[in-house]
Formats: sequence, structure tokens, C-alpha cells
Amino acid sequence: MSFSPNSPYSSGLRVEEESARVIPEPGSPLISFRGIHKSFGENGENKVLIGIDLEVYQGETMVILGRSGSGKTVLTSMLVGLNTPDAGVITVEGVEITEFVTDTDWRNLRLRTGYLFQGSALYDSMTVGENVAFPMVQHTDWSEPEIERRVAEKLGQVGLAGVEPLDPTALSGGMQRRAALARSLAIDEVMGFGCQWSGAAAADQAGLRGLSYNRRFYLLPVRCLGQIDPVVMGRAFLEGANGLLLIGCNPEECHHSYGIDHTWSRVWVLKKLLSLCGLERERIALAHSDITRPDQFVTTVESFMKTMAALGPIQRDAEIQSRLQALYDALRVSRVRWVLGVSLRRPWETAYPSHMPNPAAYDHTLTEILTEEFFRARVKNLMRQQGKLLHLNDITQALGVDEVQAHEYLKDMGYEGLIAISFVNRTRFYGLPSGPP
Repeated sequence: MSFSPNSPYSSGLRVEEESARVIPEPGSPLISFRGIHKSFGENGENKVLIGIDLEVYQGETMVILGRSGSGKTVLTSMLVGLNTPDAGVITVEGVEITEFVTDTDWRNLRLRTGYLFQGSALYDSMTVGENVAFPMVQHTDWSEPEIERRVAEKLGQVGLAGVEPLDPTALSGGMQRRAALARSLAIDEVMGFGCQWSGAAAADQAGLRGLSYNRRFYLLPVRCLGQIDPVVMGRAFLEGANGLLLIGCNPEECHHSYGIDHTWSRVWVLKKLLSLCGLERERIALAHSDITRPDQFVTTVESFMKTMAALGPIQRDAEIQSRLQALYDALRVSRVRWVLGVSLRRPWETAYPSHMPNPAAYDHTLTEILTEEFFRARVKNLMRQQGKLLHLNDITQALGVDEVQAHEYLKDMGYEGLIAISFVNRTRFYGLPSGPP
């Protein structure tokens, strides 16, 4: 991909410091349509929208359903100026956008809006990577390596890692839609999970009371945080998440039998694995919220977003991405899942398991197991990539690990049949077994 300043795709426009936004009055909608009319045809005989009134509030997800040709696209396209109403008023964040006339008027709003077209609208003269990079080239001063990194990150978020050099026509219809979604993703958005009894409920209350928080934070409601498998958390980081915030019930008030305890145990495991990846533990956090205190919810979100801004995005070079793959693989190992499960209280238990008298000893054991399984996952991935037998020095240099400890880990992997150990001229070599691991 070429993203030089002289690229024919560059307009020379650049993102400036974000201007102060007009915050709607408490309780007022984020988006408002009032009395919207729109007709097509020489004499306006094709009336598509007739007196449409609609409000969308901060944190709310709105779906517009209707038969083909009923005006769904016409209505939503008005939010970015692709269509204009014949009559009526549209406001976004308290600003009347129906008064916008020039591209300059629309510019700030368009830069903060992700808009996914029905037909994907990918440029067929560009590769998939160049399509995703297009808004970055148009509106930032980022270097070419930085743009390439962000393109890879956005494509990874939608499950299209490695398709940058392909032409859009080489993708299926669904893949084209995901590529278009990657292009429309705003920069540095953060995802979170919220328990329906607390985090998600507090978010609803914040919206109803007109309390605003960082618009780059997106909350996914779930029935209980305790139902989120740690593999899901690991997959989020593997696929492009820079951070993950989980907001649940207050301790000892969980509606689903210690679900918050289970969540903390899983978050603690993720923190340890992130450290093994060379990343900051603060990239995942568990917080508590109460439906009656939406102000605390807002404070929690803002605090986490400030932390994420200070940390910056994960620099996803090949080494970091391989470590995140090992993080994900380690979470799927039955040994890790077992040692994590034995520490958890069950619905009928009022105390922690009797075989857990020493939490410090358990934590030490957990760390040892995670460290070993993380190493095992990295070794197996390295062997798959290299496709040949490896000497101990090859492994320690590639993974940057201690030779003595690596030897012990590899010996155990050989005993368990996870790898094959061969001798060539009395020198030990390691490789993947010929049969199933």
C-alpha cells in the first residue's frame, strides 16, 4: 500500500484538535428528527418520508425496520448530509444540521460518524487495505507505518486479518461488508461489557438523566458478567481491542450467585497473561456500579478512557500479535480452565472451597501454570511458523526466554506428547508430533 502525501487519494485535509462539542441539555436526545418530509420525482409525486418524528438518546441502540423502498436509507443518510429533507428539522448533539450548507459545515460531524453503506461502497481501484486507509490518508498526518498498523488492527477487529493486498472483488459479499465496517470504525474506540442488573442499567439511567460520557466507549449488555468466558476476553484482545472494561454488580450483591467473583478471577488471569505479553495490566479492568448511581458509572467510564488514552493503542507488530495469539491459546487449555475453576464458589457455597486455605499459594500456582502454558502456546505456534525442527537456542532466541527453564518446559511437553524430541548427531531438536498433539 502507498500512503505518501502525494497519493492521488489524499486531499490534504487533516484532523485538527477536536472542537468543543455542544452538549445537549440533560434529558434531551442525542439525535432528533422533527417533521421530516422527503419526496422524489419531477413534481415530488414519490413521497418517501411524511412527517417523521424520531429521537435517539445517548447510549441507545436504534434499529429502523421497514420494507424495501420505505425510506430507511434516505432517513439515516440525512445524518451525514447525503440526503437533505424537503421540510423538517434534524439536530445532532443539540446542533441543527439542517442548517448546514457547505462541506466545511459538515466536516466535524462526518469525521466522528461511522456510516456503513448497503453495498459496502468499496473503491474497486484500491486494495482492501487502501480502502480502509482512505479516511486516515485524507484526514490525518500519520506516518505510513502507523497507517498500516491501524489498518491491520481495524481489519483484525472484523475478522479479516491479512486481506490488505486483495482487491475488493476477491472478497465475498459478507467480507466486503466487514471491510467497509473496518473503514467506518472510529479511531481508538473502546468496548465494555455491562451486567444487565448494574452496569447496563446504570448506563440506561445515565442516558435518561442526560449524563454524558466519552462517545468512544461502547457498552455491550450481558445477563451476567460471570457468564463471559475468559476465552471471549482473550479473543477481544487478539482481534484488535486495546482495552476492555467490565462493569458489574457490587460485591456480594450479584444476582447470579457469585458471578462477580467468577469475573474477577478471570480478569485476574487476563491481567497476568497481558503482563506475559509485555502489555499493561491496566488494559483490562473490572468495576462495580449501581443502577441508582449513574453518576458513578459515568465517572468509571471516564476514568478508564483516560487510562486508555495514556496507554495508547497496542503496537501490533508481529511479535506482539504472536504473543496475543499465545494468550488466546493458553486460555483454551483444559489445565488453565481447571485451575481457574477450582478457586470459584458455587451457588450453594457460602465460603471459598476448603482446599483453598492459602490464597497466596494458589496465586503462585496459578502464575506458574499460566507462565508454562503461555510458553507452550508460543512454542507450538513458532514450530508451525518455522515448519522445521528447532534447536533449543532457536527457541530461546526467538521467544526471549531463559534457557534452563525452557529446557524443563520442553522436556515436559515431550513427555506429554505435545511435541516430538529428536536427536541429530547427538544434538536434541524439537518439533511438532506427526500425529494429533
